[in-house]
Amino acid sequence: MANSGGPKLMFKLASLGILGACLWIFTSGGLTQSANLTIEHQPDSPLQISSSQIDLTYSEPSLEVTLMLASRSVKPIRAFTIASSVGRDKTGALLITTNTDEQMWQFNEIKPITMRKSRAEIIDGVKLSIDFVEFSDGTTWGPDSFNSADDLAGEREGLRLSVQILSQIAKTKGFGGFINNLTSNRSDISIPKGKSLSWERGFQRGAGTVIERLNRAYTKGGPGQLESEWARTLADSKRTSPE
Repeated sequence: MANSGGPKLMFKLASLGILGACLWIFTSGGLTQSANLTIEHQPDSPLQISSSQIDLTYSEPSLEVTLMLASRSVKPIRAFTIASSVGRDKTGALLITTNTDEQMWQFNEIKPITMRKSRAEIIDGVKLSIDFVEFSDGTTWGPDSFNSADDLAGEREGLRLSVQILSQIAKTKGFGGFINNLTSNRSDISIPKGKSLSWERGFQRGAGTVIERLNRAYTKGGPGQLESEWARTLADSKRTSPE
């Protein structure tokens, strides 16, 4: 009698194990495959990836990954890069920046971000790590394998020059000239020479972002919304340089 519950207990435990495993199983084209995503152990990183979750409910070539990030820095974190590695090689990066003080990661604050990874990466095995961190005072941490510091510097210069040029247009030609410059998609901004490819890429993104957000505001709400968005753009451009 003492052993009569043994087989049933073992069956229940085995069933739970199968159920737990099924949480990490999905089907693609009739083939059952398992997710394989790991987080690199980085005890010295000022930003920690505390957990991850993969949305396996869709059949697209890429899957949505949600990461919970916890700040361990007493200094606010303004930007960071998450690197993807396959084997020993870092194969990709996601650079995240914030525009306002409220969006920065504060000490002990935990917030989610989402990213997309290809189904092949998830199946074959991908490791995520924090590669670069920039603090509110402009200092940085990490190996910066993807030249994120250069990328950010270029982006901020592109933003600064765009705002400077548009401000000059508004001053000399009035708000009508300002609108005409946006709607005709003219750009008087040239990329400075002698910069890295990362810097140039960031510069183009920063300059283009200004025009895009202002055009979007004008298309959606006319001159009134454009004027409000321009005021926000001016405010944002003042926050991009280190304290």
